[in-house]
Amino acid sequence: MKQERVTLMPKYEMKPAMYRAVNQIAGTTFNNQEIRVDVGAVCHRFQQQDFILLSLKHVGIEAELYVSLSEAGRLLGLDVNHLEQDYLSYVITPVLSQYGLAFKSYPEMEIAMSPLLMSCQLILGAFNISALLKVDTLTIESSYLETSLSSLPKTLVLIASYTMFKTNLSVEEILSLTNNDLVLVCPK
Repeated sequence: MKQERVTLMPKYEMKPAMYRAVNQIAGTTFNNQEIRVDVGAVCHRFQQQDFILLSLKHVGIEAELYVSLSEAGRLLGLDVNHLEQDYLSYVITPVLSQYGLAFKSYPEMEIAMSPLLMSCQLILGAFNISALLKVDTLTIESSYLETSLSSLPKTLVLIASYTMFKTNLSVEEILSLTNNDLVLVCPK
């Protein structure tokens, strides 16, 4: 019998400190009445696209975020694919600086090679931005964190059906029962 030695290597690895940080914020909502950040899950796969790195500094939170160029273009209402860093910073500053969001740079490394990232929705006034949160740069006050339960719409109709037992009696037989009749009920 031929034996082979197999070495298993993890595809993704997380240190205990990072695990605790992710576990604390995954599925939560940061809300300080000015900005809201809905934190999602850890991201391991990304679509091949270009990103910009933004810096967020506001009451109770500091972090760096990756925003896709298409998302930045949608947000600003212009094509940002070929803009220089200085000009992009100039365009972003008046729109987002009131929320503590500033342009930092175009990432120099591959986004897939970057540290641990988590998906998030950043809601700033009328703006709703999909971004990737750089977990190792996150500083957050836990007093602003809320656990967000699944919120179902109020118009959702709920129908429940439960059959406790099955009867072999017809409707007429049930109606003809008297107080003196004995009906045996047993599990299905």
